[in-house]
Amino acid sequence: MKYVFTFAILLQAICSFSQFDIEGYVYETGNRGFINAATITISNLNQTEFYGQTTSDHSGVYKFSIAQEGQLLLRVEKPPFFDYTEQIDIPAGQADKMFLKHEIKRKPGYIFDITLAEKDPDPDAYREALHGALIEVYNNTKKREELVIPDLQRPDFQVDFIKGNHYTILVRKEGFLSKRMEAYVDVKGCILCFEGVGEVTPGVTDNLSEANSMGVLLANVEMDRYFEGKVIGLKDIYYETNKSAITNEAKVALDRVARFIKDNPDISIELGSHTDNRGKSAYNKSLSEKRAKAAVSYLVKRRGIDPDRLIARGYGEDSPTNKCRDGVSCTEVEYAANRRTELKILKVTSELGFRTLRQMKTEELMDEILNELDAEGQVRVPEDGNVEDAIAAKNLDDQSEIRKIEEAKEEQKRLQKEAAKAEEIKMQQRKEELEKKAQEEAYAAKQRLELEKKKAEDKAIERKKIESERIKKERAESGRLERQKSAQVAEATVASKPEPVVEETTSSQAGLESWIANQAVPVETAPSRYSDTYTGYKIVILFSRFALTQEHPLYMRFKDLDVYTTADGNKLYMIESYATKKEAEERLRRRFKTSFPNSYVVGFTKGVLTD
Repeated sequence: MKYVFTFAILLQAICSFSQFDIEGYVYETGNRGFINAATITISNLNQTEFYGQTTSDHSGVYKFSIAQEGQLLLRVEKPPFFDYTEQIDIPAGQADKMFLKHEIKRKPGYIFDITLAEKDPDPDAYREALHGALIEVYNNTKKREELVIPDLQRPDFQVDFIKGNHYTILVRKEGFLSKRMEAYVDVKGCILCFEGVGEVTPGVTDNLSEANSMGVLLANVEMDRYFEGKVIGLKDIYYETNKSAITNEAKVALDRVARFIKDNPDISIELGSHTDNRGKSAYNKSLSEKRAKAAVSYLVKRRGIDPDRLIARGYGEDSPTNKCRDGVSCTEVEYAANRRTELKILKVTSELGFRTLRQMKTEELMDEILNELDAEGQVRVPEDGNVEDAIAAKNLDDQSEIRKIEEAKEEQKRLQKEAAKAEEIKMQQRKEELEKKAQEEAYAAKQRLELEKKKAEDKAIERKKIESERIKKERAESGRLERQKSAQVAEATVASKPEPVVEETTSSQAGLESWIANQAVPVETAPSRYSDTYTGYKIVILFSRFALTQEHPLYMRFKDLDVYTTADGNKLYMIESYATKKEAEERLRRRFKTSFPNSYVVGFTKGVLTD
């Protein structure tokens, strides 16, 4: 809904009435939480004149002032919630405040709460949470973009699913294979169905509420790192016995491969076909090459994959995954394990241009239209993809089908223009955001360095002052003791009238001064081998306010003992060196935590303690 605030209305309100403050908050039914970014609008009762508009903050709170009196209409809007309206009465000629609260109800649907982590083949291994991913959500039913998060600062995010819609979620992060997920919410006979997610907790049947209309679902999505040489197994790519033709079942699986390749435009891959060892080796080799080439041909000609990114290779029986070799008897299951198709990443590059999920969906829509027509036997698109030539070649006179194709092409062009324009705006906004963030971080870093420098200087001055006071007190005390001792010697000399003992007294004075001087010199400590340019992680064995001597047992036990002096003057005695925090913490847990329970891991960046 669009709201028009005319100058005449505002001028009339300002001149006629005093300001009236309205404060309130918005929350979900059942006290499920406060609602952020809800739009609150004030208008007359028939919504022909509008007097104010604002949005709620992260705590659901909003506030604004209006210069209007009488009965007004307050409206709260926030997808995916039902709109909320309330009539309010503002007293005439009275400057005061009004406090309101609004309970709004969520539309039938689900909240999908996703946490990102790095995939690890070991189920018990520590998984590193992922930050900085690009998140895109597209509504296939409405043909629109629902959510874009260019740089996810946390490892988790939420998506609101409304009933009757099919959603695609695409997660991308540099160095990882893209993760595409499909969610069907009360469509195609599914109350809630997922593809590409894995386990969703709590179980869907345990989490549905209000007649299977609402719920909150949690999913841990694991991202898989890629590298040159990585092998990815493919399922459900079947061929008829001794044939290389692509079956209808294999086409479905290859369509998923095409989507995978398009979702990861920075890799080039090899499609390899393998057979079991039954039959002649040369025949198996030839058959696997034909099958691999047929699969690649389908992906290039029918699914628009760039041929420069994909090569075919037949391995025959040369690379079994188990014991099934010549002369070895195997079960059908073991033979089947060797009849497989695999993708191998050959090259990682950033030469190909980036495309948004919306752009990819636009192309997929056009492909679906042409595939449907092709399946009906009405249009056969040649290898060059020229639809008009195909129509002429087949002498299709059905004008309705021609209009379908033309309309689809025009729609594709329109959506591509919109997507390109939107992408240009987003890239510019992203650039400005990054520049602003870099400036803010640089300024903050400069402020931190100056503050640390000031603290260090103040502490050094304070330590020097304390040390000076200590030495002054010790010297005063030693002078007092010396004078007392001299007086006692003088008294004894007068009483006994002995020979003068000037030399002995002088010697005693010199010895005392020497003792005092020696006490003022700090004990020699072991030299530090710590580098002020070091970057990495170390294990702190001991935290001490005092320096250790070279004879300390730690120097006997650890030959690589380093010492770092903090801004507070404390000493960190450290051992070993690691590139990642995970490696250091694992080493600490396995080797040192029992003997040194207070040990811990610290990180440095160019000599500066950062973690």
